[in-house]
Amino acid sequence: MKQNIALIIEQEFDPLAGGVQQSTSKLARLFRQKGNGVVIISIGGVEKKSLQWESIPVFYTGSDHSGELARLLVEFKVIIALNQSGFNLRLTRILRKVLPSGTCLINTLRFNPLAFIDNHEVTIRRYFENKKLGFLYNHITGRIILEYHLYRQKFWYIELLKEVDALILLSPGYRREVFRLSPGSRKFEQKLYDIPNLFPISDFQIPAEGKQKVILYVGRLNITEKRVDILMHVWKKLHSELPGWEFWVVGYGPEEAYMKDFCRDHDLGRVRFFGKDKPDSYYEKAAILHFTSASEGFPNVLVESQRYGCVPVLFNSYIAARDIVEDGFNGFLINPFNETRFIEKTFELVNDPEKTRIMGENCIVSSHRFSLENVYLLWEKLFQHLKIARNSK
Repeated sequence: MKQNIALIIEQEFDPLAGGVQQSTSKLARLFRQKGNGVVIISIGGVEKKSLQWESIPVFYTGSDHSGELARLLVEFKVIIALNQSGFNLRLTRILRKVLPSGTCLINTLRFNPLAFIDNHEVTIRRYFENKKLGFLYNHITGRIILEYHLYRQKFWYIELLKEVDALILLSPGYRREVFRLSPGSRKFEQKLYDIPNLFPISDFQIPAEGKQKVILYVGRLNITEKRVDILMHVWKKLHSELPGWEFWVVGYGPEEAYMKDFCRDHDLGRVRFFGKDKPDSYYEKAAILHFTSASEGFPNVLVESQRYGCVPVLFNSYIAARDIVEDGFNGFLINPFNETRFIEKTFELVNDPEKTRIMGENCIVSSHRFSLENVYLLWEKLFQHLKIARNSK
């Protein structure tokens, strides 16, 4: 079933960036390969402009979001509008208002719904510290903010689901989280669909001599979500015990200076910072991935690393972690935020190269579950459901 699809984002479109941009580029490429018409529309930035990416038109609306969105959706005869900023109720309402008759609105929720609740203490404290208001943070202010958040969530999901034709969750387990936060949203359950991120299949084979003695981190360098503070504490404890190993960091973010200062202050050698770069060649070389995130929607890094036989060690701090990693088979899941156990499992891999190889091979095989073809079948099923619903009106 072929149709014209618009992918709508708030950010500057950058296919080399992580998260939303990377997901958008993958979906745009796949939808076009399957014969659909595709356009990417960004409301990020103030300059109105257009460009081409892999023969796919990319438009920036400038400041006139409503008017330009309406024009582009009509011009490209869009049947499916895919809002990649799926939790943005204001943008959702703008889209609903300007959508041509018969066009379906799909929102994608790209985080785990309980992310703030599960990590609210760190999140709130960091917020006050970044605003130079750390003295205002205490248990009482934290509790007030949490209660306000819970109150808003109870109604937010209901309002969101009223506006959309479908809401994509990145893990089946996130349904329970939505219903826990917003019991009233159960009456819209037929609008919820579970579709993970998608990945091309790799033909990578682990070298006969094994991979390099490298522990790798890929991702944004921040503390609130990624917990790079824990990442550095773990390497500090591993550094002297693993003299033949290096720690590589691929990514950028606000805590890069903190991480480099930490290495200097604690005399931690064998750490290399590569900045923003395409990570594939690093996955190919590294034996182990350290992933310390407190919250994720569906972390691309985990599947990307597995495609190249790089064994992940991560915290079991969000449901999608268990969708991707089977503990002891294609990675290790550690109870949040047990640094001692994290280190023990790293040693288990370092001290048993054959086990690391077997787990790496398991990683490659298991990553096929999220292949382009397998995930596209879920999108096709959704499009078919929406077509039936549209035709029955």
